[in-house]
Amino acid sequence: MTTLPTTTAVRVPRPAAQTALGLPQAAVLAPPGMPASAGTMTANDILRVLRANAWLIILSLVVSAIIGLIAWRLLLKYYPRYTAVGFVRVETPRTFVRIDNEEREIPDVGPLGIMARTQAQLLQNPTLFSTVLQDVNREIQNTEWIAQFRRANGSLDVAKAREDLEDHFSVSPIQDSQLIRVSMTCKNPKDARIIVQDLVNEHLNSQDKARRDRTTSRNEQLQNIKRRLDFNINQKNVEIRSAQKELNDNGMAVVGRMSPRETELYELTRKVIELKAEHEQAKQQYDLMVNQINQGNDPPLIEQYVNQDGQVFQLRNAVNELEIALKSMPMLANNSRLMEQYRARLAATQQQLDDRIAEVKVNARNTLRSNAEQSFAYTQSQLEALNERMNALKSELGELNYKIFEVMTKQEDLASDKERLKQVQTQIDLLSITGTREQTGVNWAGPVDEPELPSFPKLRVVLPVALLCGLGLSLAIAFLREAMDTTVRSPRDIAKVGQLNLLGMIPDENDDPQVEGIPLALAIFHAPTSMLAEQFRQVRTRLQHSASLETTRSILVTSPSPGDGKTTIATNIAAGLALNGRRILLVDVNFRRPMVDKVFATGNEVGLSNVIHDLRNFENAIRSTQVPNLDILPCGPKPANATEMLESQGFKDFVEKALETYDHVIFDSGPLLLVSETVSLAPRVDGVITVVRAATNTRGLLQRMRDTLRQIKAEHLGVVLNGVRAQGGGYYGRNIRDYYEYQNGQAK
Repeated sequence: MTTLPTTTAVRVPRPAAQTALGLPQAAVLAPPGMPASAGTMTANDILRVLRANAWLIILSLVVSAIIGLIAWRLLLKYYPRYTAVGFVRVETPRTFVRIDNEEREIPDVGPLGIMARTQAQLLQNPTLFSTVLQDVNREIQNTEWIAQFRRANGSLDVAKAREDLEDHFSVSPIQDSQLIRVSMTCKNPKDARIIVQDLVNEHLNSQDKARRDRTTSRNEQLQNIKRRLDFNINQKNVEIRSAQKELNDNGMAVVGRMSPRETELYELTRKVIELKAEHEQAKQQYDLMVNQINQGNDPPLIEQYVNQDGQVFQLRNAVNELEIALKSMPMLANNSRLMEQYRARLAATQQQLDDRIAEVKVNARNTLRSNAEQSFAYTQSQLEALNERMNALKSELGELNYKIFEVMTKQEDLASDKERLKQVQTQIDLLSITGTREQTGVNWAGPVDEPELPSFPKLRVVLPVALLCGLGLSLAIAFLREAMDTTVRSPRDIAKVGQLNLLGMIPDENDDPQVEGIPLALAIFHAPTSMLAEQFRQVRTRLQHSASLETTRSILVTSPSPGDGKTTIATNIAAGLALNGRRILLVDVNFRRPMVDKVFATGNEVGLSNVIHDLRNFENAIRSTQVPNLDILPCGPKPANATEMLESQGFKDFVEKALETYDHVIFDSGPLLLVSETVSLAPRVDGVITVVRAATNTRGLLQRMRDTLRQIKAEHLGVVLNGVRAQGGGYYGRNIRDYYEYQNGQAK
């Protein structure tokens, strides 16, 4: 036993700097694992809220699942949507031409992806929609879908129908393929199939019509050229026969009568004829090349330029090597980084190859055009020079010799026109046989099937959405309840009040199996190895560190409201200090509902009220207990004026008398916010311990108690959080389990 010296009757108050009311919020005692900032919700708080509202979350999920199933059934019955899907194949356009009496195919090397995107855009053209909607002969006019857009007078609201098509008619090219996916979504599956068929068929018809128009236009051009050549040939034949008759009549056809000038003129004429033929051939080649280039058809020589280009050859070899390397990689490496690098290199090399081919073609076109122009210009210049010389000879030889030149020139022109007529006739024959066979490159890939299953609603979509909505609603309600719940349940709630020192947390007795069947008020004595006793010892230790017990010798234990467990806390703190070697006197000052005499089973005939009235009753009123160093003083008979009695000189004399014998005097009082004697007693002791019951007292009540103690200038030592629950989202569940596992040697 340790007895503190009491040589002076005047008790020195504790320094004001140690008051708990002056401590900042960061000084509030928090258990291990609590964050420094108590204003934010931690992961443990979230788990606690989820555990506490598990029934609400489960019920919400069950109800949401039921609602989701009902919604799915209702949507399936009243708002079903079916999607009909068709596929259109896009192929590389091809042109068939006749070369050397042989029909050959010239493919278009344009990118297939661009063609697919172009066709997809044309299929979504509003003009196409309007054309189909306004065609009364279409099968779409008899669908239920079109009926919803008809006005009262029977006319069709084309704008609204087109707007619905823009929303529900979808066209998308399928990557790395020749297919375009065309789909329509509406309420009737048959209508969806009909809409897809009519729109795609109209697009294909428009493409065929454009092709036929091009064929007709080309045929008209060729026929006009043929008629002009026929007329020229007939005219030249007449002129040649007339000139030959005139020359025969003048004896120019007699052999052996030609002069040297005539011989020279003859040679010049022959050269002019040959040069003119070359000039005409160069002109035809130039016109043919320009015509082919303007029509988008490359001459065959361009492909030779491409094949002979060294850089194209190297890039093609590089593409082939990369493709072979990719194909040789194992299937498990499809997603490997190396394969991605090879694919990137292949794409880059292919792009370089395409760019180089395009560049070579442009250069080849320019080269061929330039060569043709140079050949044409060269023959033109030579022809002009010969013509000048012939003009001089003609002036010497006269009109007869010139007639010979004209005849020979017309004969050459006639031969040239006959050759051109033969070429035009070949093109006309090929066009009549194949229709130029210039393929549009877009056709059906297969029939459009009528959908059997709805695309909306789908149970695998509706049910998860309903569950997510229910889960979100239940979580919102749970955390809203948490936000609106102002009860004190954890250190975080005490920290929200601010400027309060937490001495400890006492778990609920129902959660501690070792205190079952023993007096709870003396749990620290009867069940010293229990979790409850351990927490009371921690309260004792923290009390020793937060207040100097050498000067804090009289302590009042109170609470904001009845039933908070202040008597249990007071008796266990007193027993804990007594077991620590100090002499303790536990005094019951709750005259309205005395409990100390019931806890220790002593009489209440003589008690505090008798001692205050006559200090000589002190020794007779003291009752010893089974706890070493712990004595109690019941409250005694209830006085008529308890508040005035506690404020009298007799009470002061009692306190000084008790402190001469005991190390500490602990007062068990009534609720601070309900009875006036507790308010009058609080500033007359060295310190006040307040007890708050978890999940019962609110933060507002705790703040009122703190403010009341501050107003009466009482020394607030700290708060004890009592009755902290382990289950139902409580704070202490895992702590209690870990404590007993460690105590029994099960935990490491």
